[in-house]
Amino acid sequence: FLTRWAETSLTYKNKGTSVIFGRDSYTPGYGMIVSGEMTGLQVSQSIGDKLNMKYYRGYDKYKGSMVTFGGEKYLMSSDTSGKEEQRINIQAFDATYKFDKKWEAKAARYGAELDQTGQEATYWEVGAKYKANKDWSILVEQGRSDANAYNMANAIMFLYRGIDPSKVGSYGIRVGHYRVEKFAMLDTDYTKGTGHSVWGTRIDFVPAKNT
Repeated sequence: FLTRWAETSLTYKNKGTSVIFGRDSYTPGYGMIVSGEMTGLQVSQSIGDKLNMKYYRGYDKYKGSMVTFGGEKYLMSSDTSGKEEQRINIQAFDATYKFDKKWEAKAARYGAELDQTGQEATYWEVGAKYKANKDWSILVEQGRSDANAYNMANAIMFLYRGIDPSKVGSYGIRVGHYRVEKFAMLDTDYTKGTGHSVWGTRIDFVPAKNT
């Protein structure tokens, strides 16, 4: 609790505009890349009910995390050894567009730079979501990094319903498969640096309003 309390952020929202400054979780688009908690500025802009754009600029610095540049792995921080921690500077842009009530698509580009070495890496991601009926949706994604090899990631998810934080008792279920090669992610702590292919299930539930 104390650690989370120290990681605060300021949020401003006005109609279709949202600005978050400080320590916050950045999960782009459909969330194939989990960037964890980062410090920086996140700006989101919605245009009507069709187009939503998000830009993020900031840095990440936490113990033990790894990052891959050009197929080589680097330690992002020196843990608690007292040495100067290396951090990763992130720039990210993603956009989601709804064609109609059934189809939507997303595209994104992420850039990262190690502040002590100046080495850079980029990652691209595209995806599509199809809403079969009021309860069921299908999500497909593919991503690629600029590593020389083992740089692909893809996922297919089946989504049932979904939560509304303002409605007590609402819930959502996500079941699917994702395959991540070992150099596909910018933050390879997510893959433990080996790559994996797994099935997963996620359940969201609202026990109380806005909880």
